[in-house]
Amino acid sequence: MKILLAGGGTGGHVFPGIAIAQALKSLNPEAELVFAGTKTGAEGRIVPEHQYRLLPVEIAGFSRSNMRKNLTFPFKLIKGFWDSYRILRDEDPDAVVATGGYVCGPITQLAQWAGIPTFVQEQNAVPGFTSKKLSRKATRLFITYEESRSYFSGVNPEKISCPGNPVRLTFTPVEKSSALAFFGLAPGRKTILIIGGSTGARSVNQAVQLSYQDWLKAGFQVIWQTGKTGEELPELAVTDLGLVHRSVFIREMNLAYQAADLVISRAGATSLAEITLVGKPSVLVPFPFAADDHQTKNARVLEQAGAAVVIKDQEAAEKLSQAVTGLLSAPEKMALLSGNAKKLSKPDAAKTIAQLILTSLSKGDSHG
Repeated sequence: MKILLAGGGTGGHVFPGIAIAQALKSLNPEAELVFAGTKTGAEGRIVPEHQYRLLPVEIAGFSRSNMRKNLTFPFKLIKGFWDSYRILRDEDPDAVVATGGYVCGPITQLAQWAGIPTFVQEQNAVPGFTSKKLSRKATRLFITYEESRSYFSGVNPEKISCPGNPVRLTFTPVEKSSALAFFGLAPGRKTILIIGGSTGARSVNQAVQLSYQDWLKAGFQVIWQTGKTGEELPELAVTDLGLVHRSVFIREMNLAYQAADLVISRAGATSLAEITLVGKPSVLVPFPFAADDHQTKNARVLEQAGAAVVIKDQEAAEKLSQAVTGLLSAPEKMALLSGNAKKLSKPDAAKTIAQLILTSLSKGDSHG
C-alpha cells in the first residue's frame, strides 16, 4: 500500500502530515509513505529531515497583497497540475491525504478525477479555500474543531470526523529542573515560554522586548524563540544572561514546554494543539492577517473554553506585560487555564485519523 501526503507552505500544514504518516506506519508497517510539496516551502526542509521522500511540485499561491505576482499565476498553476499528474502517474498511490496549503490543490483534485480515494485534514477553525473545495469529493474529511462543521454544509455529515489536530510532539518525561538546566535557567523561578513560529512574530517580539525586564524584576525567567525576525532585536544585556534563553529556533520543544509555566504564542493550529496537549496556560496573540482571520477564530475557541487569555495583535505592546504578570501571580487562575486546556487536548488525533484512513481503504469507500 502506498499513500501520498500533500500539503505545505508552512509547518502548520506539514507537521500534521508527518504525524499522520508516522501513525499510518505504526499501524501498517508495510505501508509506503511519500510526500508531495514544493522545495521552497517548509516541507522542503521538514519532510527530508523525517526521512520521507519529497516529490516536487512547482506551484505558487494566489497573492492577495501583491497583484503583480499574480501575472505568472496561471502558468505556475498549469505547471503545478503537470507535476501533480506526473507524480500520480509514476507513483500510482492507493490514496492521497491533503493537509492544506495551495500545493495540495492540484494533486488532490487530479486524484479525485482519477477515482483515487482522497482524505482532507483541516487544522483551523475556519477552513481554507482549498480544504472547502476538496472536501466536496473527499472520501473522508477530518476537522480539528466542532465549530468548523458549519463551513462544510455541502459535505455528507457521515464523512466528517473531528479527531483533533495531529501533532508529532513526543515527550520523554524529565524533571522540570533538568528541562530548565538545558536552557541554562535556574529552578525555583516561574518560567515564560514565548513562541512566535519559525519565521517569528514581529509584534510579539517587540512587545516582549518592552516587557521582559519587568518580568525579570518580578522574579520570572524567559525562554524566547524569536524566529527569523528576532535577528533584528538588540543584544541581551549582560545582567539578563542566566535569566533569558533567547534563540531563533528551538528544536527541543518538548523540553521547552516542560520547563514553562506559561506560554505566549500566536494562534496557529499546530501551536494550539501542542499547548493543549501539554496542558499549559497561555496568552495568545493571533496573527491578524492570516487568511480569513483564522488565527483569531482558533484563539477564541480556547478563550471560550476558559483555556487561554487572548490579546489583540495591535494591543500586545500595551497589554502583554500586565497580562503575563497578572496570570503568574494568580496560581488559581493558572490552574484553571491549565485544566481547561488539557480538556481540549486530543493526543490520539494522528492515530484516529490513520485508523479511519486504513478502515476506509479496506472497505473500499468511494469519494464524492
